[in-house]
Amino acid sequence: MKHRSLVLVFFLAAGCAQGDSLDGGGDPPDGGSGPNPDGGNGHQGGSAQGAGAPQGAGPQGGDGPVGAGPSNGGGPSTGGSNEGGAPPSCGDGVLNGGETCDGSQLGGETCASQGFDTGTLGCNANCLGFNTAGCSNTCTLVNLLTLNPGFENGPNGGGWSETSTSFGSPVCDTASCGMGGGTGPFAGTYWAWFGGTNTALETATVARSVVIPTGMATLSFQFDLPNCEDPGISTDTFTAKIDGTTLFSIDNSSAECGAVGYQLKTFDASAFANGASHTLTFTGITDDFVETTNFFIDDVQLMGCQ
Repeated sequence: MKHRSLVLVFFLAAGCAQGDSLDGGGDPPDGGSGPNPDGGNGHQGGSAQGAGAPQGAGPQGGDGPVGAGPSNGGGPSTGGSNEGGAPPSCGDGVLNGGETCDGSQLGGETCASQGFDTGTLGCNANCLGFNTAGCSNTCTLVNLLTLNPGFENGPNGGGWSETSTSFGSPVCDTASCGMGGGTGPFAGTYWAWFGGTNTALETATVARSVVIPTGMATLSFQFDLPNCEDPGISTDTFTAKIDGTTLFSIDNSSAECGAVGYQLKTFDASAFANGASHTLTFTGITDDFVETTNFFIDDVQLMGCQ
């Protein structure tokens, strides 16, 4: 930052009589100090009083424009700017250029994206930053699917609502269902197998309702796609949804077809973390008459705040 120094220079004329004035017959301007706006919320820098011409150094013609020097604190002038340097559009509830946020319009940011576990993110009054006063790190993450999350209770073993047009339930063990070209369960004895027939149209689901507390939530599960029908013959699909909103979707044209071995799939479900009950649904639809498409899932977790 550049600083201007006030230099007061006195010229003493030789032989000047004691008591003679140096003001040349008139009071000079007082330095043209600028206005001191009282609305700025910027950092207060050093005072710049008298940053205009030093006393006695300026011409004595007409007065110059008021506010020739910088205002106190280096803040914006009062000529139309909003308080605290806020963009002119701040407060209209619309996220405009130059704004980080505006009212409830946060640009998709949440407490979680700001590094907190839970809470409600706000916007500062000047639209240039977030208010994290409503955020906290008091969240203890737990699996909200407390009963039978990995299907280890067997078919229709509780926790899930299970349907299958061909088998009654998609929950399998290797003794009853075989391996389906894959490795069977990810862990334990049972897993959910969607598809598995080339003699009929098969639709299978596992679903459950769960209350997701306010804060954050993450859905994860182990997924395998060890075998697929030719996509030129049929289109087979698998989806994971919460309240009808698709978090994951895949079909038998995927490059994952035939890659034996489970992969962890993880999805942000914080949009549903509002203290209400929501429905989690996994659905597989296959229409195979040559090969079979086999979608496997196991070890489902819906992590949320306790």
